[in-house]
Amino acid sequence: MIHIYFNAFEALLWVAFAVLVPIATKAVLPARDRVILAIAFVVFGVTDFIEIYTGAWWEPWWLLCMKGLCVIVFLYGIGRYHHFRKRR
Repeated sequence: MIHIYFNAFEALLWVAFAVLVPIATKAVLPARDRVILAIAFVVFGVTDFIEIYTGAWWEPWWLLCMKGLCVIVFLYGIGRYHHFRKRR
């Protein structure tokens, strides 16, 4: 039962990041990158809600793929952030 509450909290946390990260990186990242990151954070939050019903982050297979793609986008965002920050 505790995993349900944890996943719900985690999902809300990722959605909060979807709002906060684009605001915090406004001076560094272009708008396109901020939108991509916001979408990825929302999708990652949705995967946690799905995980409440499936009981596992790796089942079904497409849930694992969604999470993996989000992590790739997060890494892309970190790289872009450092690239643009270095140029300033």
